[in-house]
Amino acid sequence: MSAARASTEVRSAAVVQTAPSAIVSPPAACPCWYSGAGQPFPVDAITCSCPRCLTHLRLLAQSRRWNQDHAHQAASGKARARAFTREYQQQSGYASFVAFSARWWASQGLPPLSAEAVRVYLTPEHIREALGLVIEPAMQHRIYRAWCAWALYGVPWWRTHPDAAAALDQRLDQEAAGWCQAALLEVADREEAGRS
Repeated sequence: MSAARASTEVRSAAVVQTAPSAIVSPPAACPCWYSGAGQPFPVDAITCSCPRCLTHLRLLAQSRRWNQDHAHQAASGKARARAFTREYQQQSGYASFVAFSARWWASQGLPPLSAEAVRVYLTPEHIREALGLVIEPAMQHRIYRAWCAWALYGVPWWRTHPDAAAALDQRLDQEAAGWCQAALLEVADREEAGRS
């Protein structure tokens, strides 16, 4: 019985010893990695642990102390409960809904509800054709850029109105170049109409 307990303690000590290295996961150039792998230190190594690994090890030790301290656990739980107000819950629920709907609509080729949702919750890779079919990356970036500028047209519109989409791209290019005022844009439009 005592031999089994001793072998269990040795195994648990080995798990505890390897746990920090698994959590820290230092880069291959880190001296900690060499020591954890049982290899000799590099010639230019000054210490066994790099600053990054020491920071992670300190954080691990601090969180272990907090986890063992019941009073700290109770105080942090009460602080979380105070911060978890009804307003906070409503804001979190609304943000969750906006994020979900923006991603779902974009994955179906539909425009999201607002440009703010596009800027915060989407990347060009989220934008798909109807039924989630992948579209070419250049088109994804065009649509994403337009959606960020409140030109909330669905993917089918971009496919069926290539001239209007090109004009919208040109308008966005002008705005990016500093032609942000409406009067300047109207002048540019009149000049272009005069050339045609």
